[in-house]
Amino acid sequence: MKFLLIGFFALLISCDQSFPNSGNPLVVLTFDDNNCTIYNTAYPLIQEFGFVGTCVTCSGRCDQPGYITWQQLSELSNAGWEIAGHTVNHVILNSITPEEAEMEIYNDLLALRAQGFEPVTFALPKGKVSADILEIIPHYYRYIRHSLDTINFFPVDVKAIGYYPMQSFYSENEVITRLQLATWRGECLIVIGFHNFCMEDGCMPDNCKPSEFREILQYIKDQNLEVVTLAQALERCGN
Repeated sequence: MKFLLIGFFALLISCDQSFPNSGNPLVVLTFDDNNCTIYNTAYPLIQEFGFVGTCVTCSGRCDQPGYITWQQLSELSNAGWEIAGHTVNHVILNSITPEEAEMEIYNDLLALRAQGFEPVTFALPKGKVSADILEIIPHYYRYIRHSLDTINFFPVDVKAIGYYPMQSFYSENEVITRLQLATWRGECLIVIGFHNFCMEDGCMPDNCKPSEFREILQYIKDQNLEVVTLAQALERCGN
Protein backbone atom coordinates (compact mmCIF):
# COMPACT_ATOMS: atom_id res chain seq x y z
CA MET A 1 0.00 0.00 0.00
CA LYS A 2 1.10 3.58 -0.64
CA PHE A 3 -0.48 7.01 -0.38
CA LEU A 4 -0.13 9.72 -3.00
CA LEU A 5 -1.15 13.24 -2.01
CA ILE A 6 -3.15 15.20 -4.56
CA GLY A 7 -3.88 18.73 -3.35
CA PHE A 8 -5.65 18.25 -0.03
CA PHE A 9 -6.73 14.71 -0.77
CA ALA A 10 -5.02 11.38 -0.14
CA LEU A 11 -5.53 8.74 -2.77
CA LEU A 12 -5.01 5.18 -1.63
CA ILE A 13 -3.41 3.05 -4.31
CA SER A 14 -3.45 -0.69 -3.90
CA CYS A 15 -0.68 -2.22 -6.00
CA ASP A 16 -0.66 -5.98 -5.59
CA GLN A 17 2.85 -7.12 -6.41
CA SER A 18 1.55 -10.56 -7.36
CA PHE A 19 0.58 -9.06 -10.74
CA PRO A 20 3.93 -8.94 -12.58
CA ASN A 21 3.66 -6.46 -15.43
CA SER A 22 6.52 -4.01 -14.78
CA GLY A 23 4.14 -1.51 -13.20
CA ASN A 24 2.31 -0.91 -16.48
CA PRO A 25 -1.36 -1.71 -17.11
CA LEU A 26 -2.45 -4.19 -19.72
CA VAL A 27 -4.27 -2.29 -22.47
CA VAL A 28 -7.45 -3.66 -24.04
CA LEU A 29 -9.01 -2.00 -27.08
CA THR A 30 -12.69 -2.88 -27.51
CA PHE A 31 -14.76 -2.14 -30.62
CA ASP A 32 -18.53 -2.21 -30.10
CA ASP A 33 -21.66 -2.57 -32.22
CA ASN A 34 -20.32 -3.96 -35.54
CA ASN A 35 -19.98 -0.70 -37.46
CA CYS A 36 -18.22 -1.41 -40.77
CA THR A 37 -15.58 1.25 -40.04
CA ILE A 38 -14.19 -1.06 -37.34
CA TYR A 39 -13.10 -3.44 -40.08
CA ASN A 40 -12.43 -0.91 -42.86
CA THR A 41 -10.57 1.73 -40.82
CA ALA A 42 -9.56 0.53 -37.34
CA TYR A 43 -8.47 -2.98 -38.27
CA PRO A 44 -5.78 -1.92 -40.80
CA LEU A 45 -4.32 0.50 -38.24
CA ILE A 46 -4.35 -2.17 -35.54
CA GLN A 47 -2.55 -4.49 -37.96
CA GLU A 48 0.01 -1.81 -38.75
CA PHE A 49 0.94 -1.50 -35.08
CA GLY A 50 0.89 -5.24 -34.44
CA PHE A 51 -1.91 -5.05 -31.86
CA VAL A 52 -5.13 -7.01 -31.33
CA GLY A 53 -8.64 -5.95 -30.40
CA THR A 54 -11.85 -7.25 -28.89
CA CYS A 55 -14.87 -6.97 -31.19
CA VAL A 56 -18.08 -6.63 -29.15
CA THR A 57 -20.67 -8.12 -31.47
CA CYS A 58 -24.43 -7.90 -31.93
CA SER A 59 -25.00 -11.00 -34.04
CA GLY A 60 -28.21 -9.68 -35.58
CA ARG A 61 -26.30 -6.88 -37.28
CA CYS A 62 -23.78 -9.09 -39.05
CA ASP A 63 -24.14 -9.03 -42.86
CA GLN A 64 -26.47 -6.03 -42.66
CA PRO A 65 -25.70 -2.83 -44.64
CA GLY A 66 -23.17 -0.65 -42.83
CA TYR A 67 -22.07 -3.41 -40.49
CA ILE A 68 -19.31 -6.02 -40.32
CA THR A 69 -19.97 -9.27 -42.16
CA TRP A 70 -19.52 -12.74 -40.70
CA GLN A 71 -16.59 -13.25 -43.06
CA GLN A 72 -14.91 -10.08 -41.82
CA LEU A 73 -15.53 -11.12 -38.22
CA SER A 74 -13.80 -14.44 -38.95
CA GLU A 75 -10.85 -12.54 -40.39
CA LEU A 76 -10.57 -10.50 -37.20
CA SER A 77 -10.69 -13.68 -35.13
CA ASN A 78 -8.01 -15.32 -37.25
CA ALA A 79 -5.84 -12.22 -36.70
CA GLY A 80 -5.97 -12.79 -32.94
CA TRP A 81 -8.98 -10.66 -32.05
CA GLU A 82 -11.46 -11.74 -29.40
CA ILE A 83 -15.13 -11.92 -30.41
CA ALA A 84 -17.43 -10.97 -27.52
CA GLY A 85 -21.20 -11.00 -27.08
CA HIS A 86 -23.45 -7.93 -26.94
CA THR A 87 -27.02 -9.32 -27.43
CA VAL A 88 -28.61 -10.05 -30.80
CA ASN A 89 -30.03 -6.58 -31.45
CA HIS A 90 -28.26 -4.26 -28.99
CA VAL A 91 -31.27 -4.30 -26.69
CA ILE A 92 -31.02 -2.30 -23.47
CA LEU A 93 -31.45 -5.14 -21.01
CA ASN A 94 -33.25 -3.25 -18.25
CA SER A 95 -35.95 -2.20 -20.77
CA ILE A 96 -37.23 -5.76 -21.26
CA THR A 97 -38.26 -8.65 -19.05
CA PRO A 98 -35.67 -11.03 -17.60
CA GLU A 99 -37.01 -13.78 -19.85
CA GLU A 100 -36.63 -11.62 -22.96
CA ALA A 101 -33.19 -10.52 -21.84
CA GLU A 102 -32.04 -14.10 -21.37
CA MET A 103 -33.17 -14.93 -24.91
CA GLU A 104 -31.24 -11.94 -26.31
CA ILE A 105 -28.11 -13.05 -24.45
CA TYR A 106 -28.48 -16.77 -25.19
CA ASN A 107 -29.45 -16.44 -28.86
CA ASP A 108 -26.53 -14.09 -29.45
CA LEU A 109 -24.21 -16.67 -27.94
CA LEU A 110 -25.70 -19.43 -30.12
CA ALA A 111 -25.32 -17.31 -33.26
CA LEU A 112 -21.66 -16.60 -32.49
CA ARG A 113 -20.99 -20.27 -31.75
CA ALA A 114 -22.68 -21.26 -35.01
CA GLN A 115 -20.03 -19.20 -36.82
CA GLY A 116 -17.22 -21.03 -35.02
CA PHE A 117 -16.55 -18.53 -32.22
CA GLU A 118 -16.37 -19.38 -28.52
CA PRO A 119 -17.09 -16.08 -26.76
CA VAL A 120 -16.39 -15.82 -23.03
CA THR A 121 -16.93 -12.05 -22.63
CA PHE A 122 -20.22 -10.15 -22.63
CA ALA A 123 -20.53 -6.36 -22.79
CA LEU A 124 -23.67 -4.73 -21.44
CA PRO A 125 -25.43 -2.58 -24.08
CA LYS A 126 -25.20 1.00 -22.78
CA GLY A 127 -24.02 -0.52 -19.50
CA LYS A 128 -27.62 -0.78 -18.29
CA VAL A 129 -28.91 -3.87 -16.53
CA SER A 130 -31.11 -4.79 -13.59
CA ALA A 131 -29.82 -6.91 -10.73
CA ASP A 132 -31.91 -9.96 -11.65
CA ILE A 133 -30.73 -9.92 -15.27
CA LEU A 134 -27.14 -9.42 -14.16
CA GLU A 135 -27.41 -12.72 -12.31
CA ILE A 136 -28.36 -14.48 -15.56
CA ILE A 137 -25.31 -13.50 -17.60
CA PRO A 138 -22.69 -15.67 -15.78
CA HIS A 139 -24.65 -18.74 -16.85
CA TYR A 140 -23.47 -18.00 -20.39
CA TYR A 141 -20.36 -15.82 -20.12
CA ARG A 142 -17.29 -15.77 -17.88
CA TYR A 143 -16.57 -12.03 -18.05
CA ILE A 144 -18.89 -8.98 -18.00
CA ARG A 145 -17.84 -5.52 -19.14
CA HIS A 146 -19.86 -2.57 -17.89
CA SER A 147 -19.87 0.97 -19.35
CA LEU A 148 -18.46 2.97 -16.46
CA ASP A 149 -14.87 4.12 -16.13
CA THR A 150 -14.28 2.23 -12.90
CA ILE A 151 -10.70 1.52 -11.85
CA ASN A 152 -9.41 -1.96 -12.61
CA PHE A 153 -7.01 -2.73 -9.78
CA PHE A 154 -5.65 -6.23 -9.27
CA PRO A 155 -7.48 -8.56 -8.96
CA VAL A 156 -10.15 -7.28 -11.35
CA ASP A 157 -13.77 -8.16 -10.61
CA VAL A 158 -14.54 -10.16 -13.76
CA LYS A 159 -18.28 -9.47 -13.38
CA ALA A 160 -17.83 -5.69 -13.26
CA ILE A 161 -15.08 -4.68 -15.68
CA GLY A 162 -14.78 -0.92 -16.18
CA TYR A 163 -13.94 0.81 -19.45
CA TYR A 164 -13.25 4.25 -20.84
CA PRO A 165 -15.33 4.97 -23.96
CA MET A 166 -14.07 7.31 -26.67
CA GLN A 167 -16.55 10.09 -27.48
CA SER A 168 -16.73 12.34 -30.53
CA PHE A 169 -16.04 15.45 -28.41
CA TYR A 170 -12.79 13.91 -27.13
CA SER A 171 -9.46 14.14 -28.86
CA GLU A 172 -6.62 11.68 -28.59
CA ASN A 173 -5.36 13.76 -25.64
CA GLU A 174 -8.17 12.64 -23.32
CA VAL A 175 -7.48 8.99 -24.06
CA ILE A 176 -3.72 9.40 -23.65
CA THR A 177 -4.28 11.19 -20.33
CA ARG A 178 -6.46 8.28 -19.18
CA LEU A 179 -3.70 5.83 -20.14
CA GLN A 180 -1.17 7.90 -18.22
CA LEU A 181 -3.47 7.94 -15.20
CA ALA A 182 -3.83 4.16 -15.32
CA THR A 183 -0.05 3.79 -15.18
CA TRP A 184 0.34 6.36 -12.41
CA ARG A 185 -2.41 4.83 -10.26
CA GLY A 186 -1.09 1.30 -10.62
CA GLU A 187 -4.10 -0.11 -12.45
CA CYS A 188 -3.47 -3.58 -13.81
CA LEU A 189 -5.92 -3.14 -16.70
CA ILE A 190 -7.27 -0.25 -18.76
CA VAL A 191 -10.02 -0.88 -21.31
CA ILE A 192 -10.48 1.78 -24.00
CA GLY A 193 -13.69 1.52 -26.00
CA PHE A 194 -14.36 2.59 -29.58
CA HIS A 195 -17.43 2.41 -31.80
CA ASN A 196 -17.10 4.31 -35.09
CA PHE A 197 -14.34 5.81 -37.20
CA CYS A 198 -15.07 8.58 -39.68
CA MET A 199 -13.27 11.71 -40.79
CA GLU A 200 -15.90 14.37 -40.03
CA ASP A 201 -16.53 16.07 -36.70
CA GLY A 202 -19.75 15.00 -35.01
CA CYS A 203 -20.76 12.40 -37.61
CA MET A 204 -21.64 10.06 -34.74
CA PRO A 205 -21.76 10.69 -30.97
CA ASP A 206 -19.10 8.08 -30.25
CA ASN A 207 -16.86 8.68 -33.25
CA CYS A 208 -13.06 8.55 -33.28
CA LYS A 209 -11.25 10.16 -36.19
CA PRO A 210 -8.69 7.83 -37.81
CA SER A 211 -5.93 10.40 -37.20
CA GLU A 212 -6.79 10.46 -33.50
CA PHE A 213 -6.84 6.68 -33.35
CA ARG A 214 -3.40 6.52 -34.93
CA GLU A 215 -2.04 8.93 -32.30
CA ILE A 216 -3.48 6.78 -29.53
CA LEU A 217 -1.91 3.65 -30.98
CA GLN A 218 1.41 5.44 -31.44
CA TYR A 219 1.40 6.50 -27.78
CA ILE A 220 0.71 2.93 -26.65
CA LYS A 221 3.58 1.68 -28.79
CA ASP A 222 5.98 4.42 -27.64
CA GLN A 223 5.25 3.58 -24.00
CA ASN A 224 5.77 -0.15 -24.62
CA LEU A 225 2.35 -0.93 -23.21
CA GLU A 226 1.13 -4.45 -23.83
CA VAL A 227 -2.10 -4.74 -25.84
CA VAL A 228 -4.12 -7.92 -25.34
CA THR A 229 -7.71 -9.07 -25.74
CA LEU A 230 -10.06 -8.66 -22.82
CA ALA A 231 -10.18 -12.40 -22.17
CA GLN A 232 -6.38 -12.61 -22.22
CA ALA A 233 -6.13 -9.73 -19.75
CA LEU A 234 -8.61 -11.28 -17.33
CA GLU A 235 -6.88 -14.63 -17.43
CA ARG A 236 -3.88 -12.80 -16.01
CA CYS A 237 -5.43 -10.28 -13.63
CA GLY A 238 -9.03 -11.33 -12.99
CA ASN A 239 -10.31 -12.62 -9.67
